[in-house]
This record gives sequence, structure tokens and C-alpha cells, in this order.
Amino acid sequence: MGRGFVATGVGAPGRVSEDEYQTVQQVDLLPKLFEVVEHRARLYRHCETGQVVVAAMPEAVRRGGLVGPRLSALIAYQKGACHMTYRVIQTFLRDVLQLDLSTGQLVKVVGKASDALLSSYEQLQTALPTCMMVNIDETGHPENGQKFWTWGFHAPGPDGFTLFHIDAALGRAQGIPGGDIFRRGRLRLSPRLPQVLG
Repeated sequence: MGRGFVATGVGAPGRVSEDEYQTVQQVDLLPKLFEVVEHRARLYRHCETGQVVVAAMPEAVRRGGLVGPRLSALIAYQKGACHMTYRVIQTFLRDVLQLDLSTGQLVKVVGKASDALLSSYEQLQTALPTCMMVNIDETGHPENGQKFWTWGFHAPGPDGFTLFHIDAALGRAQGIPGGDIFRRGRLRLSPRLPQVLG
């Protein structure tokens, strides 16, 4: 351990107590940011039929697939919160982590995360119509030649939340929707609300 010194005047420096230090912290990435864990299922040959029988993998391993829970959460976060395309996520994983995953595998990972979050999504969807105020925004986009709408619903407040919903059909809802300010400061209130509001 190094010792600190402090100037006490014109003369020689005086020593600071042993347990005082100037601290500089650095945060960095590890050289390899992921690990591969291999699971093996023993193969057995039936003594009478000669058929090869594979021992069962643990359920958590079987359901988890190739990508583990932490990496799955990162990929889902990049797709959802960061709005990254599958190609951009693939490039990030390859260039930063030196990990090659196909876009098809990324689609499976995001689908798995979506399935895991379904019950939480449904709870928010159920709570949305009961909110006193909801700010709403929507944007249209094509998907395989069909027109879809991505809706954003934000319930403000300390217990507020934001919910996104993609819908091909447009409907109407009761209540007072908030809007967004766009060009020239005009307030846009959309009467077209999907069935997610009831």
C-alpha cells in the first residue's frame, strides 16, 4: 500500500494517517465478455434392441436453448428499449463480443423474452383503461405490404407506465387522450385508438 503525504508548511511534508488515500477508480470491459457452458447428455445403448437412448437434459437447459438468460436479456433490451434492428444487434455481438449469432437466432431470443413478459404486458394492458390520464402517440408502418400502427400509451405519475401496442385495425375509445406537440406547435389529438383501451 502506498502512503500519502501532505505539505505542512515550508518544511518537510508530514505523513497522513495510514488509512487515508486518494482513490481513482476505472471501469473497463473484460477481454472476453461471455462464457460458453457445455451441457452433456449421456448416450446409452439398449442391451436388447441396440437402440441408442439419450438421457434427458434438465428442463431449464432444454428450455433455455443456445442463448443464456443474461445474454437473452441484453438482446431483448437492445431490440426493445434501444430500438435496434436484428442486423445492428448481430453486428454489435460480432464486433464487440466476437460472438456470431444469426438473425434467425436473435428472432428466437426476442420471441422467448416476449413470451416471458406476456403476463406483465397483459397486467399493464388491463390497467390502462382505468388510468385517469393517458398520453398517446402513434406511427404507421408497413409490414409485408400491410399497414400497421404502433401505438405508445403513457400513464403519468409515480406509479405510471408506458405500453406499446401494434395493431392493424383502428378503433375508438372513451376518455380524454393526451397528445403530442409537433410541427409549428400544433397539438394533435388522434381520435383513432385501438381496442387496447377497451
